[in-house]
Amino acid sequence: DRSLVRIVTGEGPAARYGLFDSIRSYVAEQGDAKPLLAAAEEAHAEHVLSWAREQHKIAWTHDGPDAIDAMSEQRENLVAIHERSVTRRPLRPTDVDRALLVPVLLYPCTVERGPQALLTALFSSAIDAANLLNDLQQTQLDQAIWVRAMALHADMIANTGRASEGAALAQKAVQRGKKCGDLGALALAHYSAAITLRLSDHMDDAVKAAQTARATAQGAGDLAIEAQALNVIGGVFYDLGEREMAAGCFHASLAAARQIGHYMQVARCTGNLGCVYADRGDVERAVPYFHESLGDARQQKNRRGEGVIHSYLGIVAQERGNFGLAKVHYKRGLELLEQVGDTHRKAYVEGLFSWMLAETGDLKRAERILRRIIDEFVARG
Repeated sequence: DRSLVRIVTGEGPAARYGLFDSIRSYVAEQGDAKPLLAAAEEAHAEHVLSWAREQHKIAWTHDGPDAIDAMSEQRENLVAIHERSVTRRPLRPTDVDRALLVPVLLYPCTVERGPQALLTALFSSAIDAANLLNDLQQTQLDQAIWVRAMALHADMIANTGRASEGAALAQKAVQRGKKCGDLGALALAHYSAAITLRLSDHMDDAVKAAQTARATAQGAGDLAIEAQALNVIGGVFYDLGEREMAAGCFHASLAAARQIGHYMQVARCTGNLGCVYADRGDVERAVPYFHESLGDARQQKNRRGEGVIHSYLGIVAQERGNFGLAKVHYKRGLELLEQVGDTHRKAYVEGLFSWMLAETGDLKRAERILRRIIDEFVARG
């Protein structure tokens, strides 16, 4: 076999190839290898990012599951491009644009499947690089990509329990978005502001931001953001105890998400509707929504969504007195959230599990779990 490459993982169309280590060593020893390496890395970045952009465009459509699977398989290539971009010196505007773009492209396949810590690190290093280049050179970067990266990073920060920090970053994304001339990026920034404001208990401002996100998304023709903004408004009504208003928003969001094939949003909406009916005491109507949400989450390999729904089913089982089934759901939810790296939601499910332990008489174990959770939240501020 005279091939210069070898199969690293997989087989057939799914095979991944790499150079033999001996070839890598030989090339590295050649005095004139650096220009060739630089050219190869440039071609690699152009090819992979061009392909990934196309996959990202259809991530929230009926073809999304296949696109998200494909992006997951190429995560290693995208991370390599990011690492080369942020470590290159001197740092070029093109490098920063690519560094910002990588986590934006990886967001659909990583935020719900994990590892979330990787995504957070990619956003942080890219935004740091953008700030560095902007401060030193006042270079005009791709503002739309920068806005999208800031908005998504703000969402992630807020969902780890640092809501005020996330809200502050989202507001910066909105201000930058107003100047970038890209309605889609601005709509995403307003949506991020809505999420982070809701999580920091600024409900009126959250509704206003979500309404602005929806209107901006309509102007951009972005039905995905429009559906997600409706879901946030529903979430605010839910938090305020306005269950009928919340259900109306969730149903509207669900209809829009189904229209375009945004299955992750479909799973969120059906799960939220299950919560509405469960809170009203209509468990028989709630459970089918939870199971529908679970099915959609599994179709998308959405481990975070699946973990959350298992926690809801655990509550239902517990309230019905079926503590054995409740334990199964809570344990499965914790396993999935651990895999994703969502420590914030994992703590929430651990709290539910401790509640069940207390209800079944295991007060000491319940107290140990709750004290540990409290310590973790205090440590995060």
